[in-house]
Amino acid sequence: MTHIFEPHFNLQPRADGDPYIIMKIVCTDRRPSYSIGYSIPGKLWDKDKERANPKKHPNPAPINDRIKEIKDWIEEFTKGKNTVLADDLIAFLKTKDGKIKGQRSAVSFFDVIKDKIDAVERGEIMNEGRPYSANTIKNWRGSLEKMREFEPYLSFDDTTEDVRGRFLAWSTRQGYALSYADRVIKDWRKFYELCGKTLDFKRLDSKEITSARTDVYLDEADIVKMLELKLTGADELIRDRFIFNAEVGYRISDFKHINSDNIDLESGTVDYSFQQKTKKKSASIDLTDRARAILAKHNGELPHQYHEVVVNRRIKEIAKAAGITEMVELLEREVPMRMREKLQLLKVYNLDSVKGTVKIPKCELISNHTARRSCITNRCAEDGTSSEIAWMLNIAEKTAARYNKLTPKEVAMKRAERKRVPETAA
Repeated sequence: MTHIFEPHFNLQPRADGDPYIIMKIVCTDRRPSYSIGYSIPGKLWDKDKERANPKKHPNPAPINDRIKEIKDWIEEFTKGKNTVLADDLIAFLKTKDGKIKGQRSAVSFFDVIKDKIDAVERGEIMNEGRPYSANTIKNWRGSLEKMREFEPYLSFDDTTEDVRGRFLAWSTRQGYALSYADRVIKDWRKFYELCGKTLDFKRLDSKEITSARTDVYLDEADIVKMLELKLTGADELIRDRFIFNAEVGYRISDFKHINSDNIDLESGTVDYSFQQKTKKKSASIDLTDRARAILAKHNGELPHQYHEVVVNRRIKEIAKAAGITEMVELLEREVPMRMREKLQLLKVYNLDSVKGTVKIPKCELISNHTARRSCITNRCAEDGTSSEIAWMLNIAEKTAARYNKLTPKEVAMKRAERKRVPETAA
């Protein structure tokens, strides 16, 4: 009678992530294990049926197909045998996996893209006649590594919606915000373009990545709190330059290049020309009284622009010191991994496991980009429309409307409040 060698699939916990899925089987000489190459949160695993739970897992097919594949290989190797040595079986499985890796060569895919990025860095590939920025190249390399983490054996044939779905599910499990996952998909599509190919799946729709995290802006009271804070040295310069941009609203990628030469005190404007694809565009926005006061404080000069990473880090601490600490509720998946780790370390990670939400102090959600969002929102509150600020910044009105975080009702209430005449005593 032929012995039946039956594999079982279990979870192997690890300290720094979701458990690995491990195949174990009783052979003639011992009980070996073999990783199937996937990890999975325990709550998405069907322990009884030894598979990804199709009712809970957002995309169980790749994992369950892989389990079936290994079962089929084991049946192929053990069929008709009464003796199976563990080393022989594992060597057979590695051989089968080696054939798959040969067909879906990680080397050919990732190395081709890396070569293209290297060529961009050397200036051999241009962006419509202009070199790509160092930050763009840095971001591309980061995205390529995330793609490798997601699936080490990606090929140029992996262009379907199924791959997109698996990537989004994986990035959510890793704790990445959807906006970050969308940025990787954007770069993914660019890699295909650089290689003369087309990636079939699309980026996320703006509605898919809408998050309370991107709704955070500084209102008038917040700005006053920050300006009243007694600061010296670098923190004072960082705060003042940040608030200046919260008054004029340029993109951080543009604003970090703006200096005192862009300020026309006689006409009362901040002027800047920028490249948008093939077009050169110009923007000009009026200096507010607050912006003028900051310039006067620094002898007519703009405060020094620190590196955006430094600004992102320090402006959170400055906002915290100013008391901008009201709680903002986010879906847990919207909390960036670094922020999550920081708050967990500080023991202020307020997770509601039932609702799947986390309450985050507003100061932790402030970044360089908050200044632009604050300017546009506050100007829309003053003007009652996004058209004027869009016209001055030379951006589409729908773009300005997206940055505006006030509802029509809130805009109307703020305008009514400013127009209200204080009652005088009879």
